[in-house]
Amino acid sequence: MNHMGRRGIRGALNDVLNNEQSRWYFVVNDSIAVVILISVVLLILETIPSIGGLYPAFFYNAEIVVIGLFTTEYFVRLWVAEHPLLYVRSFFGVIDAAAILPGFFVILLPTLFPLHSLVALRILRVLRILRTLRLVRWVFPTEHRQKMAKDFAGGLALFNMEIFFFAYFSFVVIAGSLMYAVESSVLGSPFVSIPDGMWWAIVTMTTVGYGDFVPVTALGKIVASLTMVSGLVLLAMLVAVVGRTMQTVLFGSPLEVFDRDRQ
Repeated sequence: MNHMGRRGIRGALNDVLNNEQSRWYFVVNDSIAVVILISVVLLILETIPSIGGLYPAFFYNAEIVVIGLFTTEYFVRLWVAEHPLLYVRSFFGVIDAAAILPGFFVILLPTLFPLHSLVALRILRVLRILRTLRLVRWVFPTEHRQKMAKDFAGGLALFNMEIFFFAYFSFVVIAGSLMYAVESSVLGSPFVSIPDGMWWAIVTMTTVGYGDFVPVTALGKIVASLTMVSGLVLLAMLVAVVGRTMQTVLFGSPLEVFDRDRQ
């Protein structure tokens, strides 16, 4: 009976975490995504000297809460997984583990690892923002907005634009955080906080290139190269979305134009 009870609890938790047909799936996973966003914002604010230096106790306690929630989620996912080792070795499994391990050093060994000492490793938590892509479905939370999307260029133009900006924001946070991680330790580096890295990422990905923030390390240049390529890809996607929208607005559906030309 006890064994059957554990199987029932395990099955219920598996439905909540992995079964999109469950009514609790989106509630729980969207809540996790919101916690991830909050943790990323806290990590960004912590790197700002004028904020992180004034409220160290707040950020330390927030780290304990975040690590506790992420650890609970990790072990629950591990427990309900049909093949636990596959989850551990999966992309999100590795990211989930990397997001919590540095926090344990900070919490359990505070004298050896102060809060700011492992910020470069704790930045790996930013990669968990990829799990928040499920929040894209919130861009149409009401029937009014869904109707507006259908009326706008006869399709998903508005939806595509909002997905683009959500993805763009995610790339800016990840690129800015990585650049801060690899460049902040350099003497005289302008990357003194994650917001500085995010500003550089925006300037780089939009191909503006002011030159006020320049990486000098080999890893920094690698991150910069990947950011430039990512920026070009995202801009190409934006051009495609806008071009398709304009074609639809001016000439109707592209498929209709193609069929009409063939006739």
